Amino acid sequence: MNCRSNIVNQQRPSSVDALSDEDIYSLIELAHASKSVVVNTAAQQWCMPPTVWHITYDAVVKRCDLAEPSIMSYVSSQTSIPIPRVRRVLPINRSSPETSAGHYLVMDYLEGDTLYAAWPKLSWWRRLHIMWLMRRYIRQLHTLPLPFPDLPGRVDSSGTSYVCYGRYFTESGAGPFRSYPEMADWFDLKRFNQLVDTHRFYGTVNRTLPKFDRTQPLVLCHLDLHMNNIIVGPDGIPWLIDWGSSGAFPAWLEYAFLVQWVEEIWNPAPKIWTWGARVIVGNYDKYVTNYLQHLDWDRVAFNEPLDYFTNLCIDVD
Repeated sequence: MNCRSNIVNQQRPSSVDALSDEDIYSLIELAHASKSVVVNTAAQQWCMPPTVWHITYDAVVKRCDLAEPSIMSYVSSQTSIPIPRVRRVLPINRSSPETSAGHYLVMDYLEGDTLYAAWPKLSWWRRLHIMWLMRRYIRQLHTLPLPFPDLPGRVDSSGTSYVCYGRYFTESGAGPFRSYPEMADWFDLKRFNQLVDTHRFYGTVNRTLPKFDRTQPLVLCHLDLHMNNIIVGPDGIPWLIDWGSSGAFPAWLEYAFLVQWVEEIWNPAPKIWTWGARVIVGNYDKYVTNYLQHLDWDRVAFNEPLDYFTNLCIDVD
């Protein structure tokens, strides 16, 4: 893979490198006041993407917790995956940096178009080439040693765990999880609640609905692989942005989130990109069709009594 653009970007000095923290805070305040937002019109058609502000010609800033810059720095140092370089991480609350107000992530601004915007203009060869590069990126990511092998989900460089977000963690989020079994238990509780709901409304028990597959190892996942989080640079190299959901998850969740974006957001999606989910991540379709699609992810969190089936003398695994 030609990673020259990634190497050049990581070694290139930034206009913010020589600035003090106070200088950067001033630039952030100015960007807020002038509403100097990096606008992604394609993304605005279907979701509210994270707000990113221009603070200099080659630097942008967004709000985050510490998990995102931690994993970005780790991926940059350990792989050749092209991603924005982290230039500074500053607490939002300068007077009380230990509060939960979050942080500002200062990083490189990337020239180019989102893959969503660029797609109609690309030749079939360029489309296939980008998909193949994405496959190589994800292979690198999924084979990277985990900084904290026993901690699932979103984790910062100190080992602190954070709430996981996305459709398969419900709108309110889930976690933070202290162990892989704890994450698996959370999914199994979702399954149990679904079984109770089905029995209450239809009088049947779906015995074919599997439990969470605990045999699949945790790997480092981006977990938000949609076409607006891929920037195609002027040289044609795709860059991965928005690492706010990334962390340690089973690889089939990477696939499930990618397929979810394809099916629910871009309907109809480009057929080659739909097919490409299996090429990029691997074929984990059974986890979507046999498992995740049978659980109610829109339901407000509510746990059914754990003795529901026992009281009815119904044996449920």
